[in-house]
Amino acid sequence: LTGRTKFPTKDGYVEISLAGGPIFGSSTRSLFELMSETEEIPEEFKEKEWEEMSMATVTQGELNSLAVVTEKYCAKQNTLAFYDEAVKRRIMLAPLSTTEQLLKNPQLNAREAFVDVQHPELGTAITYPGPWTRFSKSPLVFNRRAPLIGEHNDEIYGEEMGMSKEQVTALKGSGVI
Repeated sequence: LTGRTKFPTKDGYVEISLAGGPIFGSSTRSLFELMSETEEIPEEFKEKEWEEMSMATVTQGELNSLAVVTEKYCAKQNTLAFYDEAVKRRIMLAPLSTTEQLLKNPQLNAREAFVDVQHPELGTAITYPGPWTRFSKSPLVFNRRAPLIGEHNDEIYGEEMGMSKEQVTALKGSGVI
């Protein structure tokens, strides 16, 4: 889609997979069915066999037409209401979120997707993305901050690269590390 799968809504943006074929076709069909309930869309999109459409043979003109119709519809939608409807209809669509929106997201919070990590050098905790998955018998733990610049230099240059303490000290003294 010439890289255009991000569309503005009334209050944000959504990412939509607009494509045909066995994987994406039913989603695109559902999207155009939804759009046709309130918008005039070209007949060609109402009658298109999305599941049979080959992305290898589609023209740039067809892709541009899809994008124009989709952009017009999206501009009238509230992001979260549109997302809720897309989920019900199995449309491949996702709201694009700011960091603040992600931190307030009820699903992410219910899954404990964020963890507060202590930063003693700052005297506070900072919220980080937490473990990427949940295992019932061997849970992943994320409980330390990212290393400070140069914090592991002795370990890396000494133990890993075999440099002596004197060599590492010389590199530090000359400003190399």
